[in-house]
Amino acid sequence: MNKQQFLKFATHIIFFGALWGLLEATLGFFLHMIPVPFIAGSVMFPIAMVLLITAYKRVPNRQTLLYIALVAAAIKSVNLLSPLPHFSVINPMIAMIVQSLVVFGTIGFLSKKPHPTMITAILITTLAWRVIFIAWQSLLIASPIVFFSPHLASLQAFSNFVIIEGALSAVIGIAFVSALHYLAPHNKIRVALKPFYALSILMVAITLSYLL
Repeated sequence: MNKQQFLKFATHIIFFGALWGLLEATLGFFLHMIPVPFIAGSVMFPIAMVLLITAYKRVPNRQTLLYIALVAAAIKSVNLLSPLPHFSVINPMIAMIVQSLVVFGTIGFLSKKPHPTMITAILITTLAWRVIFIAWQSLLIASPIVFFSPHLASLQAFSNFVIIEGALSAVIGIAFVSALHYLAPHNKIRVALKPFYALSILMVAITLSYLL
C-alpha cells in the first residue's frame, strides 16, 4: 500500500467512523427520547449497516469495517467523561464492534443487489449480532466484574431486544439496504472524500458526543 492508497484508506475509515459516531450521538440520542418502544434499538443498526456497506463499496476491504467501528466506538467513549453510568457507555461501544464483526462476515452478501440471499443475510446479521452481544453480556454478569445489562434484567427485556427489536430492525434493514442498492446506479455524482471532510466530521462528532 503506497502513501496515496493509505491516505484514501485512512480517510474513509475516519469519515465513516465519525459519521457513525455522529449519528449515534445525535439521531440515536433523539430516538431514545421518543416515548415509543423499540424505535432506537430497531433503527440505529440498519443505519450502521448502510454506512458499512457504502464504505465497503468505496473501499472493498473487509478490514475497513472493523476500523470504522473502532473509530465510532472511540467517539462514544468520550461519554465516559460524563456522569453517565459506565455500562451505558460501554454497552453501545461493544455493540458497535460486534455489529461490524458480523457485517464483516456477511458483507459479501449484503453488498449485492436485492435478492433472496441478501435478505437472508440481513436477517442473519441482525439476529447474530444481538445473540453475540447478549452472550458477551452474560459472561460479564457471570464474572466478578460489577456489570449491569438492561437486556438481561428480565425475560421480557431479553425477548424485546432479541426478538421484537430484532424483527423490526431486520425489516427496516431490508428496506434501507434495498433502497441503497436501488439508488446507487441512479446516483451519477460521486464525491471524493478529502481528509479535511473526514477530520471535520470527526471533530463535530466528538464535540456533540460529549455535549449530548
